Amino acid sequence: MAKEQTEDLGFRALVTPENKFKPVKQIYNGYEIEKRFLVLTVEEDFTKNQQGLKLYNEILETGTTIEQGYITDIQRAKEVLEELEIDLDFRPTTIRFRKYGTQCILTVKDRKETKKREVEWELDPKQFRKYWRETKGARVYKKRMVREVKGYQVEYDAFTDRLLLIAEIEVTSEKELLKLPKISTSDITGQKQWTNKTLSK
Repeated sequence: MAKEQTEDLGFRALVTPENKFKPVKQIYNGYEIEKRFLVLTVEEDFTKNQQGLKLYNEILETGTTIEQGYITDIQRAKEVLEELEIDLDFRPTTIRFRKYGTQCILTVKDRKETKKREVEWELDPKQFRKYWRETKGARVYKKRMVREVKGYQVEYDAFTDRLLLIAEIEVTSEKELLKLPKISTSDITGQKQWTNKTLSK
């Protein structure tokens, strides 16, 4: 078996063995267990002490830059995978190109309520630039800061192309959801209008 990272819960390979372009991560498991919070928008600060804008500015200054874009044309997405000689064992619903700091990543996803299938490949900068052009009109620009809050790792994403701050906490069991710190008064878990793909432009 390839040495790429896998997350296992009834795991099976999501790419065929013939793939020359080997993934760095494969996930095949149940639904994500997470909480997402709306922290700050143009209209409202949802933090308890009205510190959302201060936190947003801090993340803009010190956070890690993330640029991510989506290929929304299904036919073109299929062609891109063929160009990269990627043969999947499932039909993806999302093709995302992301630059996280200096790391360039291609992510292919298929997420349903009861199952998450996700594969990642690391790209070189030249590959990333080539396919980044394909994501015009479906991009998100943000900076990320990870903070520990009451023992949990909280990812704060400050969007740089609009005044928007979102926080996310992932856990391994549903029991933990009851223990999570309340990051803001606005819980947006499961609300499609606040996903990165929906927010892309």
